Amino acid sequence: MATYEQDWLGTKAQAELNLVDRDAFLGNMASACKRNGVTIQYCMPLPRHYLQSVKYDNVTTIRTSQDRFGRSRWDQFLFGSRLAGALGLWPFSDVFLSTEADNLLVATLSAGPVGVGDPIGFLNAANLRRAARQDGVDAGSSGVALRFPGAMLRGRVVDETANTQSGRASSVILHSASSAGVSAASTRSRSAWAG
Repeated sequence: MATYEQDWLGTKAQAELNLVDRDAFLGNMASACKRNGVTIQYCMPLPRHYLQSVKYDNVTTIRTSQDRFGRSRWDQFLFGSRLAGALGLWPFSDVFLSTEADNLLVATLSAGPVGVGDPIGFLNAANLRRAARQDGVDAGSSGVALRFPGAMLRGRVVDETANTQSGRASSVILHSASSAGVSAASTRSRSAWAG
C-alpha cells in the first residue's frame, strides 16, 4: 500500500486565497492519488483540512499534533484525534523515539499509525512489541482515544479508549496532569502496558 503525505498544510502548502484554488488543491490531489491507488495522509492541517477530507475516501490518516511529539503536544493530539475519529480519519502523531514509553503509549492508544524516529541500530524493540501484535496490528485500541473536555480525576486530565479486538472488551484510562509542564503520567490497564 502506498500513501502520499501532504505536509505543511497549515503553513507552506497553501493555495491562493480565492473561491476555487483551495478546494481544487485538495480535490486535485485526492483525484490524482485515487487514480493511482494511493491513500493520503494530511499533516499539520487546519480545521478546514479536517472538514474537507470527508469529500475524499482516500484521505485516511491525519497528523493531529505539531512537530516532535511529546507531552507538550498531548492535549493537541488527543483533542485533534477526537475530531479526526468523528470524521472517519485515523489520527497519528509526529515522530518520537521508541525509548519514550509514555509517548509510545499515547500514540498507540490513538488507534492510528505509530511512527518512531530512532537512529539506525537504536530501536527499542521491546517497547515496539508492546505497541503491536505479532501480525503488526496496533495492540492499543480499536477506537480513537478520547480526551474528555473538563473531565478531571483528582486534578488530572482523563483520556479513555477501548479495545474490542480479539473478541475481548477492555478499556484503558490514561490520566495525567495537563500536558503543559507535566512531570508524570500513569495508566490503568490490563493490557500489555500494565507493568
